[in-house]
Amino acid sequence: MEHNSIHSNKIRAVNPIKYKLLALDVDGTIVGNNMLIPKQNKLAIRAAASCGIHVVLCSGRSYASLRRFVDELELTALNNYAVSFNGCVMHNTYTNEIIRNFKMPTATALQILNQLKQFDVDPVVYWDIYGIYANTNRKYADIYLKTCGATPTFINNYAEITQDAIYKIIALGDNDTLKAVERHFSQQIGNPFNMFFSGHYLFEFCNPIASKGAALSHICSLLGINIEETIAVGDSDNDISMISSAGLGVAMQNANDHVKSFASYVTTNNCINCGVTEVIEKFILS
Repeated sequence: MEHNSIHSNKIRAVNPIKYKLLALDVDGTIVGNNMLIPKQNKLAIRAAASCGIHVVLCSGRSYASLRRFVDELELTALNNYAVSFNGCVMHNTYTNEIIRNFKMPTATALQILNQLKQFDVDPVVYWDIYGIYANTNRKYADIYLKTCGATPTFINNYAEITQDAIYKIIALGDNDTLKAVERHFSQQIGNPFNMFFSGHYLFEFCNPIASKGAALSHICSLLGINIEETIAVGDSDNDISMISSAGLGVAMQNANDHVKSFASYVTTNNCINCGVTEVIEKFILS
């Protein structure tokens, strides 16, 4: 069932009164488990862009995986940007130029990976936008590897990583185990990395400077926009930094209570029922 306030195939775009930038998470926000953007979300996002709103996709995905959504939504104008790897990378979607690029030293990554050995999880290491390492013996990662948009290299020992730096580590496992991983690393003081849940079965580590909120702030600087003039919409813990930073932070109805506690507005509709359309209609097109 799609968001039912729209009765035609075209949404009328009007001049926004306040907001100038809309930052959107992808998984669990503009798409559900089927990875397809609902038609009404497409129409609403294009309508927002057509009336001058800068629409920025902010995802934990790699840019290689994110780009198909950028193209489908036609977010490729001269000053359009996309944030990938949870803020580690930012691209100009018109030129495909990398604007910001934060990696983690492989030495730090190996310290994390060595500690993850005590948990029943599958680590996946992104060393490039298109390239990842995964363990030859794995239990949880196969479905993720088939859909992530990158080419996996299978290794028996993560010490075989040859690059000096990597983008991020994803630990895949059941939620209770990943909560134990979070507790384990949270007890350590001065961790040289950022960590967060990006999904129910995904826990990530990346450069300590990188976050969606920091990326949103940088884009605002590039465009000359006050961050109070932005809306950020998301559903997972990795969205909290941008939800907290934006002028209007929005949590999806399908977000957990922790994420919702940081939001100024929680949608009535979930990602399947076009909660993003609800936000655009209520705060941009009305």
